Amino acid sequence: MSRIVLVAPGILPIPAIKGGAVETGIEQLINENELHDDNIFEVYSCWDKEAEEKAKSIKKSNFKFYKFGILDKTEMIIIKSVNKLFSLLNIKLGFNIYPRFTKFVCKNIKDIKADAVLLKNSVRLVNPIKKVTDIPIVLQLHNDFLNSNTPNGDTIASNCYRIVANSQYIKNRIYTIKSISPKKGFINMNYLDKDSFQRPKENEKRIIIDKFNIDENKKNIIFVGRIAKVKGVKELLLALQKIEDNKKWHLLIAGGKWFSDNCKDRYYKELSRISENFKDRITFLGYVKHEEIKTLYAVSSIAVVPSIWEEPAGRVILEAEAMEVPVVASNSGGIPEYLNESSALVIEKDEFFIENLAKSIEELVEDTEKNKNMGRNGRKYAEIFTAERYYKEILSIIRSET
Repeated sequence: MSRIVLVAPGILPIPAIKGGAVETGIEQLINENELHDDNIFEVYSCWDKEAEEKAKSIKKSNFKFYKFGILDKTEMIIIKSVNKLFSLLNIKLGFNIYPRFTKFVCKNIKDIKADAVLLKNSVRLVNPIKKVTDIPIVLQLHNDFLNSNTPNGDTIASNCYRIVANSQYIKNRIYTIKSISPKKGFINMNYLDKDSFQRPKENEKRIIIDKFNIDENKKNIIFVGRIAKVKGVKELLLALQKIEDNKKWHLLIAGGKWFSDNCKDRYYKELSRISENFKDRITFLGYVKHEEIKTLYAVSSIAVVPSIWEEPAGRVILEAEAMEVPVVASNSGGIPEYLNESSALVIEKDEFFIENLAKSIEELVEDTEKNKNMGRNGRKYAEIFTAERYYKEILSIIRSET
């Protein structure tokens, strides 16, 4: 039986009771492991009371939790500010924003016997872990955190046994570090567990409809993600402004400023100003628990992913496709790798982005038949991205010979 140390980023807890795409993926990987008999996971995560309770029901993973204190938060703020300053000055130097979590991981890992350490997005943990153990390190990246601009990127890459990307886009970014061996990099795309494909029952839909006061007579457009500039929420509202006269749609925005944080910052207030003239047709739902997201998709007609940054991959796209919801998305980063032309409308990020976003949304609002056909095609496509396939692939990568 293999023993694999699974290290979370340390930002949000595992199990993923506070959301997070990476954390949700880790939890689903842990759940898939419960169905097999050949691996034990040692999971390192930041602490949360609800997460700790939920972890007790998981049989084939042992959890070690780190409790963040006031010093952690103070250090984090200071180090983030320093790193931001270095970035603005184009200085290739950066510091680990979680030094105490790093010490916690290294202290616990140095004497453990394991077959591999699987780091999820934790680039800055590679070198400290390498100093205390000879266990092979597999770095799995869900964001553009390792490239030619990454401080100590060459050393980090050389200390990894394998580097795994969740899209070809991220793999290409990794290989901007010219010293990386062609045999070191792999792609293991995002996935959905079986539950993600189970259609909600009518009573489950009714609970969500009543809870969020959803109008069933409208074509509900849904955005799921952080309320942040890079996610393109402003551009989405500007696009809807152009089809304001079309009374058939209603927008549902599911997400907070930072995952479960529903703080209303300056950007949120800007969104409120933009939507002032049609605010009765927009519902800011705030943070929504992951187990409710599937049902939200199931009562929606269109999913929009209008990211204006280079989005690493598209987990929310798979979740929408699994519920037969057609997608309108920007051509950003790894997003196109989670779509096909029969299930989505892809918009170029050019000077006509907002205008074309509006046209595409209105097209799917008006053309019911096209909407349904794209939804069905999306589900067929999403069925490729199963948790079982992902689980087998990542274990195969971990066990592969050099």
